[in-house]
Amino acid sequence: MIFFLTGHSGSGKTTLLTGLAGIFAENGVSAGGFIAPGTWHNGKRSGFIIHDLRANQKYLLAETNVDGPLAFGRFVFKPETIDRGNQILISQLSDSAIEFIFVDEVGPFELAGNGWAPALNQLAEVEVHQLWVVRSELVEAVANHWKIIPAEVFLADKESPDSLYSSIKPRCLFQKNDK
Repeated sequence: MIFFLTGHSGSGKTTLLTGLAGIFAENGVSAGGFIAPGTWHNGKRSGFIIHDLRANQKYLLAETNVDGPLAFGRFVFKPETIDRGNQILISQLSDSAIEFIFVDEVGPFELAGNGWAPALNQLAEVEVHQLWVVRSELVEAVANHWKIIPAEVFLADKESPDSLYSSIKPRCLFQKNDK
């Protein structure tokens, strides 16, 4: 079952995921995948990291004002972190202890076959509970590209971490679903 969390850039999608991951942890739900918070310099987004939720490790994903072989928009992505992100997602598919996988975010980079696309190709085919972050204008394109029908599309500006958890919990059979 794949859920989408959507909103425009800066609408709080990653902040919601961070809160939801915390609620999962408080309730004994084993979450995997990653969130990708932005980094900031002088009030302007200067890059992104990925935070591996299972291993609690952080890796620099992209930054501005640098040169590199993998530029998309104004960001230069680190190929080794993209490889790591794909490895995180793919390896966690077969980890029976992981009950829910976060993917932050699926966008134009992935639709062009880059970024998390290799892992998404596999994630779209399995029965693992997932939440993909997708910009509002790309929901239909992402769903069509990976031939999925989201179980629900949540709007970031209408949700809180608690409301997301309350909507997701009854639809997923978590091992510790009694809390």
